[in-house]
Amino acid sequence: MHAALGEIPTVRLLQEREHLQPLAPPWPGQIARLRPVTARLAALPNGYQHPLRIYEELIGPARP
Repeated sequence: MHAALGEIPTVRLLQEREHLQPLAPPWPGQIARLRPVTARLAALPNGYQHPLRIYEELIGPARP
């Protein structure tokens, strides 16, 4: 008897089993390689960064 549920765990499992999702397939152990960072940065449009004054207006002036 489960103390919090007040039910027998195997009986509860049989009731809930039809609502459970199937297990995920096993992991194949392969990791896809990402493009190097330099290639990703080269793909960014020119002028992607705003002038520094824009950032200063957003976060406020630097504190010493």
